[in-house]
Amino acid sequence: MYCEKRFFRDNKQRKGGVWVSVDKWKVNEYKILYPEDYEDEPEFEIDYDDRFYKGRDYFLFYVLAGVRGNESWGPRIADPKGVPDDCCSHIKNEIDRWGSNGHSHSYLTLKEILDFDWNAKVEMEDTVHQDDYESFIRKFPPEDILEETYRTIGEDNYRIYKIKYLIPYKDVFPKFMDTIARMNSLIEQRLNETQEDIRLVFFFDN
Repeated sequence: MYCEKRFFRDNKQRKGGVWVSVDKWKVNEYKILYPEDYEDEPEFEIDYDDRFYKGRDYFLFYVLAGVRGNESWGPRIADPKGVPDDCCSHIKNEIDRWGSNGHSHSYLTLKEILDFDWNAKVEMEDTVHQDDYESFIRKFPPEDILEETYRTIGEDNYRIYKIKYLIPYKDVFPKFMDTIARMNSLIEQRLNETQEDIRLVFFFDN
């Protein structure tokens, strides 16, 4: 998952515009020092800790692009839209390098992401042990607990609960909420930049 920002020569006219990666790319030293051993490796790379989003959440993948899920999972922002024609060269090179091992390529502007109702509630289910039950149940309003059952194990009838509940999307994806905040911080209002000038470009591996 990569992040781009659109720059204009004239921020008042705002015609054309060029998308530029804002990820922290660095030279792949191994590619430079040992080109014969790293022939298929990229010339530039991003450290894992510097990626805009580092998680691997299939439910989030569904929300972003309808990937690895079905309509019973709830609403999604969009279906995959392909690689943007004006994608920057760094990201385009990465996409080409992955080839057929990457699929469901797409992109979303910050506006598209923020237009999604992250306060809407989705049904989830968890298994909760007796020792954690009280602290777990206190996190939700009573009306958001849809169903709870339990089974007992051992001679002391230790309880293991299965709880169905409602939770806002934003609470399901706290790391991605941080990603959205980072994207929003890139906007320079004094330059007339908007939420449509920041976007994520992403794809999924097989």
